[in-house]
Amino acid sequence: MNSKNEIGWASWVQLIVLGIIWGSSFILIKRSLVSLTPVEVASFRISIACLALLPFVISRFAAIDWSSWHKFLFVGLTTTGIPSFCFAFAQTHVDSATAGILNSLTPIFTLLISVWMFKAPFEWGKLLGVLIGFVGAGMLVYNAGGGVHGNNAFYSLLILLATLCYGFNANAVKQFFPTTNSVTVSAVAFVMVGFPALLYLLFSGSFARVVADSAAYPSLLAVTVLSLLCTVLANIVFYKLIQNTNAVFGSTVTFLIPVVASIWGLIDGEAFGIFHIIAMICILIALLIIRRK
Repeated sequence: MNSKNEIGWASWVQLIVLGIIWGSSFILIKRSLVSLTPVEVASFRISIACLALLPFVISRFAAIDWSSWHKFLFVGLTTTGIPSFCFAFAQTHVDSATAGILNSLTPIFTLLISVWMFKAPFEWGKLLGVLIGFVGAGMLVYNAGGGVHGNNAFYSLLILLATLCYGFNANAVKQFFPTTNSVTVSAVAFVMVGFPALLYLLFSGSFARVVADSAAYPSLLAVTVLSLLCTVLANIVFYKLIQNTNAVFGSTVTFLIPVVASIWGLIDGEAFGIFHIIAMICILIALLIIRRK
């Protein structure tokens, strides 16, 4: 790994791929909520990820530094344990566009936490970049008909809590596991938070109910794709990205998420106008600013 964490073309490719994957997560959550409760959506998401990564934990058990179990647990809670529940509950009252804009606060929290807790040098250029990206993402949302509907401010705060968790997560991975294999980090972290969710599904009767109800199968398929693609695969790529670059650059993937969400909206017949184009330009400028700092 380059000691200077230089940002090359491969990192940009990873960033774009992550933007596409995570930008599609909102519609998958929405489809999952058709037949599943928010708790079930979050529990299935975490449990499936746990089962998918369990073989990696078993095969690498002897090589894992279990004295760092609390660090793995922290990563697991902040990457999926808490955010999965926050987004599942939030999207019962907040539209996907609003979720996208609020999710774009992640780089700001990441930058502030890196300076506050991990003593990273403060750079005005990076702050300017994340703020420009935030403005661009905001234009995408509010000119696409988004916004918090009615008195649902509480649910928007749940998304803010999730983005705060992501800010801690990005910094924790960079500081705690700078050279640890990204698959190992993801596997141990997800398994540690996944077993409680799996036990809930088994003993609450949720698993039996879903299996017995064929009408719930489309939602189960959606949450399975959400878990395997947007949670397992995406987090492995994300951890590798921030190991090779830095936490702030990695978290700027959230600026691409509203773009992808808008494309999904366009496919569904939503309007696409000049404000969308201006917003995307703002986002690209923000990424370029952060890249140069």
